[in-house]
Amino acid sequence: MNIGRCENGKAGPRAAINRILEQLAANPNTTWAEQARLEALCGASQRSLREVATALRCWAAFATTVLGVHASDLLPPTVDGLVAFSRAFHVKETYRNYVGKIRLACEILRLPTDSMDHRSIARAKSTIAAFAAAPAEKLRTRRAAVAALVRLARNEYDLVSAWLYVLSYAFLLRVPSEAVGIMLGYNGELHDGQLPGGQHSRLNMIGDSVCLQLYRRKHKPHGSKMRRSCWCAECRDTCPVHALADMFSVTEAAARPFMLRAGSINAVLRRRLAVMDTPQAASYDTRCFRRGHAEDIAHSDSGLREILAAGEWSSKRFREYLDVERLEDAAVVAAHVPGELSSDSE
Repeated sequence: MNIGRCENGKAGPRAAINRILEQLAANPNTTWAEQARLEALCGASQRSLREVATALRCWAAFATTVLGVHASDLLPPTVDGLVAFSRAFHVKETYRNYVGKIRLACEILRLPTDSMDHRSIARAKSTIAAFAAAPAEKLRTRRAAVAALVRLARNEYDLVSAWLYVLSYAFLLRVPSEAVGIMLGYNGELHDGQLPGGQHSRLNMIGDSVCLQLYRRKHKPHGSKMRRSCWCAECRDTCPVHALADMFSVTEAAARPFMLRAGSINAVLRRRLAVMDTPQAASYDTRCFRRGHAEDIAHSDSGLREILAAGEWSSKRFREYLDVERLEDAAVVAAHVPGELSSDSE
């Protein structure tokens, strides 16, 4: 809805009020006030509502099965119930987020939220770490292993997996949320600005580069554009330009070749890693590509800012750079082709 701002985002409240009055005059039976309340609580997107639903499902499962709470009494939650709920978590930040989403659900339904403010909730958060097991090792799949995975997938005539491994590694993607829904672009077209609503992403071959445009990322709600150039001189099997070339030649534009379930992707990945005699193969998941590429960049001549830029991790320092796309492309290529980090990236 975004009734409080105009297209350039600079209108003040008086102008917004005038637009609201125009809307009400044109449609006097509108539910504008309720829509505005929900938008103010949840944001313009539906993401917060999906997160609320996830938290509520988890709370409902715990409260009804463990605590014996009747479904009609799930909201608002009791202090004792929320404190007991904390024992289901190993990371206090996750617990805090779930409690926050339960609070938001109560606000949406106009229910009391006093229980979420009780001091016992804060104490429960602080004791989660004391009960948590030692954190699991964060496994990484570095370039040589990715290349071996790509060759193995191609030998099994599983081109989709081979492309997915290259793409996830090259762009440091969060596979379930960012890689799975990727759509191939039209004739090298790169959309100007944020992708239209409903479009998750576009992948294009533009000149001698592969360009990925995402509607949003975790720390970039207004979208992201990333570019990768050739690094065949270092490793052709993982080169995003040439290892993905056959995907563009055999797949139609607007196709979504990676519409796979995360569970099946992980299962096949673990099987292949086991074939490669990888230690702890059964513990790997698709996050290993993002971590592995960051590790490869860290062991190259690139510095911290290049690592942050390549993975689009947030850092205040990157506000100093005007052309982050050029910077992160050069940083990634530098990790694979020594000497390619040019002076115009500094």
